[in-house]
Amino acid sequence: MKSTTLATAAAILLLTPSCSIVDKSAHLRVDHDVKQVVFLSDDANYRTEDAYYDAIIELKKDYPKEMENMLILPTKNAKKYYKQLEVDEGPALLILHKEKIKAKVAGNATKNQIMKPISKGLENKN
Repeated sequence: MKSTTLATAAAILLLTPSCSIVDKSAHLRVDHDVKQVVFLSDDANYRTEDAYYDAIIELKKDYPKEMENMLILPTKNAKKYYKQLEVDEGPALLILHKEKIKAKVAGNATKNQIMKPISKGLENKN
């Protein structure tokens, strides 16, 4: 339990310097001309989030430019965007581009299950 809490805290500290936390507006505002990575947090499923943090850290190493403007939606704000982002549960990691969802992983998933579609979405030129 203590190691999970430390891992979560470390992941948050690593992620926040280059990421934006979204305001409380009703509609998610993103730059549709670039690939926008969005992370929807879910405090109720904090153990599930560990795999997402691990994947995000790895993605930041592999795709630093694409990940530098990742949006983080804290739990209290994330749920209001579920419908807009076509998500049923959190946590979730998505790539938005040209007003479309290019890749999405939501709910319980392993690091590899998260990495595969998100990496592919970041590599794809469209």
